[in-house]
Amino acid sequence: MVFNWSKLIVFQITQYEVEEQLHKYKENLPQKSEEKVVMGIIRKVLRSRLFLVGLLVPLIFHTIFLSIVIPALKDGNTNIANLKVAVVNNDQTLGVSVAGKLIEKLPYKTETSTNLADSLEAMNDNEYNMVIHIPDNFTALCQQGEGDISYYINQTAPSMTKQAMEVTATRINQLLNEAAFASTKDVITQQIDAGLGSAGLPEQAVTALKNNISQALESLNYNSIAGDIRKVNNSDGFPQTVFPFLLFLIYFIGSILMTALHTQVFNALKNDYAKPKLFLVRLSVNIIASFIVPGIAVGLIEAFNIPFSIGTAGAWWVLTVGFFTLTLMVQMFCDWFGTIGMGVAVLFLFPLQLVTSGLIFSREILPAFYESVRNVLPSTYFGQGMLKMFYGGASISGDIGILLLMSGIFIIIMLLHPAIWRKTVKQQPAQEGA
Repeated sequence: MVFNWSKLIVFQITQYEVEEQLHKYKENLPQKSEEKVVMGIIRKVLRSRLFLVGLLVPLIFHTIFLSIVIPALKDGNTNIANLKVAVVNNDQTLGVSVAGKLIEKLPYKTETSTNLADSLEAMNDNEYNMVIHIPDNFTALCQQGEGDISYYINQTAPSMTKQAMEVTATRINQLLNEAAFASTKDVITQQIDAGLGSAGLPEQAVTALKNNISQALESLNYNSIAGDIRKVNNSDGFPQTVFPFLLFLIYFIGSILMTALHTQVFNALKNDYAKPKLFLVRLSVNIIASFIVPGIAVGLIEAFNIPFSIGTAGAWWVLTVGFFTLTLMVQMFCDWFGTIGMGVAVLFLFPLQLVTSGLIFSREILPAFYESVRNVLPSTYFGQGMLKMFYGGASISGDIGILLLMSGIFIIIMLLHPAIWRKTVKQQPAQEGA
């Protein structure tokens, strides 16, 4: 067979001419302007529902978040008066006057006591934000210019409360010095008057001595009282101040993501298996995940030598129960109202729990509505547990117990959903050739 080179050459020339003609044709076509291209893209994007949802989500979240947070904090300057301070006075002379001045001048709810141990225990239970102690030898020390008052501030309190109490302790020392100085002069003057009156001296000599003593009293040390700020349940280091808040964010967002993804998986199986069995499997998965997930946080915190005040096992237990309770709460909304209902619930629960958890703002500054709501939200007890996890203080058993009780309630509410007890009808595969 002889290959026809002439035909091949003709074919290549023809193909080249066609391509050249096509190229010239495309060049002569009217080109779309950049504006028309951009407008075309915008029109197609605006027709997408997913794009519109993406626009609405930050707008809605912004609105809901601020609508919850602003009412909670707008009266903070007024509600700060709800912070509680205990004044423990064991001095029956000058201490009585100083304690009275504190109760009169402090801008907080102030109570008096004579038992320091009981007051400190009450502060550990969050009944007081600060305890001020006036020792039994306060009058004698003030007369020597060595008076001392102790301010006990619980470090497991929210950051805002700790800062407010420390500033207060520093500033009221001036008030205490003013009161102590005036009271000391009165006590000494009365004692001198009584002594000079019984000495039998001439009246002119007594008057001269009183004048000299008054001048001497005016020259006494004005700052006769030292303020001793004692941080109860203290833990040195910056990470401890921010970790509780960060861990709450991580665990709450993590519980939402895990629930949303697992819901898709288990919904795909609901037509093949009995729903009660699926519920038990999902509950088991949540329990196992709740034990595994905290291992990352605990391991990293331990790796950087950041201590736990309640030990590694105690910290792991707090994080496990907290994550488990948050997950069940999110799943409860998802089971009853679907993924969209879960999203709406999260939009409200996230800012509400953030404000009322006690990790940033003190509960005393919140309005009555938020104070009542915080008692039924897991974040309150999870937040308290995490603060104790780093700072110590009262036992975590109470917080753990309430979280487990809430978990049980969430499980019962999920089991009350009628869909769980509806019989599953298995789909039969279509028979071929029917």
